[in-house]
Amino acid sequence: MNSQTTTLPRINQPFWTPIAQDTVRGEEIAVYAAGAVGLPAMVLLHGLEDSYTSWEALVTLLSDRFRCYVLDLPWRPGGTFEWRFRATIPEWVAAGLGMLPERPTIITAHSLGANAVLRWLETEPANAARALVLLSPFYRSPSTPVSWLMFDRALEDYRKVMAEGMRARLGDRARRLEPDVFGRMVRMTLDRAGPQGFVAMFDQFMSASQLSLTHVDTPTLVVASSDDPGISGDRAEALARDMPVADVRLYPTLSHFCHAEQATQVATLMSQFLAPFAYASLEEQLVDEVRELIHEFLARRLPHLRPTSIGVSSVKG
Repeated sequence: MNSQTTTLPRINQPFWTPIAQDTVRGEEIAVYAAGAVGLPAMVLLHGLEDSYTSWEALVTLLSDRFRCYVLDLPWRPGGTFEWRFRATIPEWVAAGLGMLPERPTIITAHSLGANAVLRWLETEPANAARALVLLSPFYRSPSTPVSWLMFDRALEDYRKVMAEGMRARLGDRARRLEPDVFGRMVRMTLDRAGPQGFVAMFDQFMSASQLSLTHVDTPTLVVASSDDPGISGDRAEALARDMPVADVRLYPTLSHFCHAEQATQVATLMSQFLAPFAYASLEEQLVDEVRELIHEFLARRLPHLRPTSIGVSSVKG
């Protein structure tokens, strides 16, 4: 995809460091970062009508272990949905990842972003990342029949998710709003997105049944709410069956926007799962493992020596 790369001006978001911006097929894509340079790289992709800034709570909890890059993608709030016709979902993912200054160790994505990553994985090499974290994806088993009832339920679920998204973005302010005021804000969001917002989501939900995921061998953690209609129940079972490498976990304590509303729980789950991958490279992991073996040997055989007096600086070959 042809693009023009420029340096972003610093915005009024001190938490994020602007990295780059591309105009790709008439749509802007941007990259922001948090966390120290040199840490293992994690890239995060947001969902439909959501913003890269929604990752702030989660990234705050992870940026001491990862260099976190967030992509600002064309399906952000306020878009025209022309992105649906200008490139495919995998092409948008590839364009965003191609702007990163380094190869990501971890890919984390939410909702539509998670499904976009699944679509991208169909054509990408198995070593595109060392681990994946998918938050609140949606999935449809090929055996599930398509009907008008499914369409109507999906539209109702979409409206509920848009309301949840508004509540997540407003945070404490949402609780201080009168219900009718909050309702008007949600309706304005739905009206602005129009039918194309729902169609974009429904199209990805429908096409999820055509995903070929059995070949994916990248360790994958799937986290969602047990009440999320897009992934709960038999849909979670179908994803686990069709993507054997995935560790699918559903929790009643989570919401669809768990990365923003239950960031602490999600960060804990991610940290546990990603512990083996919290290295900038396989070489660094090997060095650390060799160092631990040396320390264990010294502790058993030479207890009078200080284990830290012997270290490993590098491993070649």
